[in-house]
Amino acid sequence: MGLKLLILCALVVLNQAAKLPKSQTATCARQCTESKKFGYETGKTYDYDYTSKVSTTIQGAFEDKAGIDMAAKVHIEVQSKCDIVLKVSDVVLTESDPKSPNTRRNADVTGEFKKSLEQNPLMFSFQDGRVDDLCPSNDEQTWALNIKRAIISAFQNSMDEFSQEQKIKEMDVTGSCDVNYSLASNGWYTMTIKKTKDTLGCVDRHGYKTAMQGTPYRVPSEIQSMPLVKSTHECQQGISKTGILQSSSCEEQHVLRPFSRESSGAVTETKQTLKYITESQSRSTKVSTEKRTTLAFEHAFDNTNSANAQKEVLNKLTEFCELSKDTVKVSTAKQFTELVRLMKTLDSDSMESVHKKVHSGKVCPKNTKVRKFFLDAIPMVGTKASLKMMTHLINTDEVTGAEADMWMTSLSFIQHPTKDMLLELKPLLTNTKNGQAMLAVSSLVYTYCKTSSCANDIDMVNLVASLEDKIGVGCYADKNNVNNIIRALRAFGNAGFSSSITMVNSCLTRKENPTEVRLAAAQAFRRMACDANRNELMTIYSNRDEDSEIRIAAYLGLMTCPSKSILNKSRPHWNQKK
Repeated sequence: MGLKLLILCALVVLNQAAKLPKSQTATCARQCTESKKFGYETGKTYDYDYTSKVSTTIQGAFEDKAGIDMAAKVHIEVQSKCDIVLKVSDVVLTESDPKSPNTRRNADVTGEFKKSLEQNPLMFSFQDGRVDDLCPSNDEQTWALNIKRAIISAFQNSMDEFSQEQKIKEMDVTGSCDVNYSLASNGWYTMTIKKTKDTLGCVDRHGYKTAMQGTPYRVPSEIQSMPLVKSTHECQQGISKTGILQSSSCEEQHVLRPFSRESSGAVTETKQTLKYITESQSRSTKVSTEKRTTLAFEHAFDNTNSANAQKEVLNKLTEFCELSKDTVKVSTAKQFTELVRLMKTLDSDSMESVHKKVHSGKVCPKNTKVRKFFLDAIPMVGTKASLKMMTHLINTDEVTGAEADMWMTSLSFIQHPTKDMLLELKPLLTNTKNGQAMLAVSSLVYTYCKTSSCANDIDMVNLVASLEDKIGVGCYADKNNVNNIIRALRAFGNAGFSSSITMVNSCLTRKENPTEVRLAAAQAFRRMACDANRNELMTIYSNRDEDSEIRIAAYLGLMTCPSKSILNKSRPHWNQKK
């Protein structure tokens, strides 16, 4: 009887455990603030009416306006204090009739706009008004995500306290800007917050498409973009005394300066509003949190393969044949830029086909400069197809030495790597002739994993594991492998992957290893998450008999995440003379 009762109890426990939905464990917030200026309740959904109107006109010249309007229902589902899910429904898209500007007509005849915008719920990290991260579905289209960014931006309020005027740096769909918050009015039931920003000083605002791979360089200045457009941005938010957003109205005006005079000229105006409707109890919506991004507008450029892309690239190379027959002309630089642009549209098969024709001499057989132009363009393309070609050419020794090293260096300028790109580069890690590959690929891993959840991604785990093969079990360093081990440890530091911590600790704690190896191991913690186990660093730092240089490196590794616990353990050793 006792055995039957025990089995029955076990089955009941398992049954209850099975009923817990996955969505209850999903979270987008990396942390959760303790402040409580807003009063949203967990388990409730807050419904809003949302409208957005955009119009463009030439003031002072024509009365005609071009405009597009969107209306929708917005549902704010509070899954926890710091995790909120946005859902959109009842989407309607209309546009102005060119023949009758005041008349609106349906702009979503196929219904594709409505379907795409309503399809995926979006979880975001809500830090008592400030939105730190978005966790969109993998199949969310960029334009749909940008619209949701605009909605959440109208919902955001980053003030510390509603009653105090504040200037703060805030990230939203317009970029990272200095925002002025002030209390415009304080009624019995609702307070009105005024929010203004100078968009001329915003960063992470502009997109660019160029043949040159590069990383943006920032300077401390109130002007962060060319003042060709005069812009104003102002919002008013109505917030109830219970801390619930009742309304939000944001207006922008953009005037193109070169063609403007006072209030006349080319003007675009936008207005978006959120208006509270009701609230209700809700069930947690199942969401994906594998991907991570910010509120900043995402510029997406169409690099899809066109039907004539291969032909266009071959034609451009043929033009190079004539241009560079005798000498390199001034116009060659412009033609090279155009070649890179065209090569961005090639898929892997087309890229390989063009390479075969160039390599075999079918394209301009009497001018070897054309092959050089083609090879120089490949690392500047920055697509999956170009990275696959780079990997092939380096591993087959068609590109070697300084040129191969330059190709590896160019990888660090890819701003938005994808998993497919990284998988194309993985074979480079087995190339013993090019040590730069480990450093270049690991840097890309870090860039990719900043916006994607990599800890449980088997492809990323396997890629990092291939670096561990360079070190070997136990990390036994000698004169034959010491350079490889140091390079692999630096690669671990670049990638910031916590799964490699056991291997790193082996290199760190093995006292027979050269000092250079142990230092590289201590420095490998620099980008690892703060929840990574740093006990071995603390042990080495606390050991007065340890080499002082290694102790300093261990201390610096600990201070990348200076928690209260780490500081308390470190403090007794600060005044030691040794």
